[in-house]
Amino acid sequence: MELFRRSPILALSVYGTFLLANGFVPQPLYLNVPVTVFLMGLLFSSLRAADHDSGNVWTATIHFLKSTAWDLVLLARDVFLFLFATGVIIDVFFLLLSGIQKEAHAATGMSPGFLHLPYFLRIGVTNGYGNDVLGLFLPGALPTVFLTMSVGNQLLLHFHTGFKAFSMNATIAVVNLALMGFCYLVEDTIMGVGDYWLLAAIAYCLSGIVFWWFGTWGYLWCREMFEGTSENAKVTQKRVVEIFSAAQPIIWYIKRRNHVRSCLASQGCSDRRGGGLVFPAQLCPAAAEKYPASLFWRF
Repeated sequence: MELFRRSPILALSVYGTFLLANGFVPQPLYLNVPVTVFLMGLLFSSLRAADHDSGNVWTATIHFLKSTAWDLVLLARDVFLFLFATGVIIDVFFLLLSGIQKEAHAATGMSPGFLHLPYFLRIGVTNGYGNDVLGLFLPGALPTVFLTMSVGNQLLLHFHTGFKAFSMNATIAVVNLALMGFCYLVEDTIMGVGDYWLLAAIAYCLSGIVFWWFGTWGYLWCREMFEGTSENAKVTQKRVVEIFSAAQPIIWYIKRRNHVRSCLASQGCSDRRGGGLVFPAQLCPAAAEKYPASLFWRF
């Protein structure tokens, strides 16, 4: 919750991006893989920015995401090819068991009323919980993304490291498997109850909450495991260098004007000529020698 409080607007933006990507971007034929990788990269970049540069989270998020974009692209490519190859094998296997598959569909199939729901709710529920499983709860997925963004793309090495981390921590492994089952249960329930759009909308929004909350938990776990850091970095203040730079000419003008006025007043001259600051030669010959005209301008 501390990372959320540091930049709630950024967290809500990531949440909204997750819902929009899953509700309005079709993801057939394992195209959910690049979408999931992008969303995970965006989430981890925003969390890293809130952790290390909370005063400038938007700039830091873009910087972290740009610096790891190519590695994320390579990771999405490798995972897509792997799942596509294995998916073809699995599909062929289930085609041989088509009779059993039909019986299972008859028992737990999709309700015809589900097709009456708005399009974004239908694909939002299925894509949302599918991406939650793929990006968060699949054993080894979270550490794979974290390590890819930290040291570069090495799919097999990072996945082996992440899977080993899950196997060595029984509590996290059990919790992830339970949450994976929860995602499938919610998805099957919404598809089976029919055209209850309010229930579907709640499940759709819940998928984004699950993504941000457990994605943040996974980031903190990976950070502690791989970086040895258990505490968040201190809150940083927002930089205002740009503001000072823009206002510097005005500040300089005011200081110089006051300085000139005080000096001219001591010599019995007036600095008012049309309501603004004019060149010293127009005010007092003695001041013109001390303050060259090139140092002043009139607004």
